[in-house]
Amino acid sequence: MRSIRLYGAALAAGLFVSSASAQFAYDELVDGDITDDRFNPLVLNAADGVNVLSGTVVDGDRDYFTFTVPAGSELVAINLTDYVSPDFAAFLGVQAGATFTVDPDLPDPGPLLGYVLYGPMTLGTDILDDMGAGFGAIGFTGALPEGQYTFWNQQTGPDLTSYTMEFVIRVIPAPASAALLGAGGLLAARRRR
Repeated sequence: MRSIRLYGAALAAGLFVSSASAQFAYDELVDGDITDDRFNPLVLNAADGVNVLSGTVVDGDRDYFTFTVPAGSELVAINLTDYVSPDFAAFLGVQAGATFTVDPDLPDPGPLLGYVLYGPMTLGTDILDDMGAGFGAIGFTGALPEGQYTFWNQQTGPDLTSYTMEFVIRVIPAPASAALLGAGGLLAARRRR
């Protein structure tokens, strides 16, 4: 009985530890320019936890980046933690796959999974849900499942905009893990009686 309780506790601790570790922390000012080539986006190595991207955009400077949500995980939030600009909004779009197929000079929301205008009004919030509701896009609700995604970020006005976003990825709890934890708790409760 003791070993079952210890195993359950270790399993629970392992789940919490893995979901709390940060993986990429990319700062354009330190790590280099985020490419404006939609066919060769910046490749980031995402993993479970909080993945952070900081950059700057201005009219004519687009940021394209891509990462893979690992197997058994999902992208649950995109938190806008910093936005500095006199402009009220910037644009963030997402497509499935390793490149961005939409031509920014002839924008068509049809192939996009989603998009959002973000700025001072969305600072400190999760913008993922708003992306899924972008008018004319494919759309999605809730989290984005495992797979590769490419993002297009830009400022359409003349003002320099700096931003920081947290891409939060979490492991999807396996039903068997929950059952083991529950069984361990039941056995421990029975033993105490």
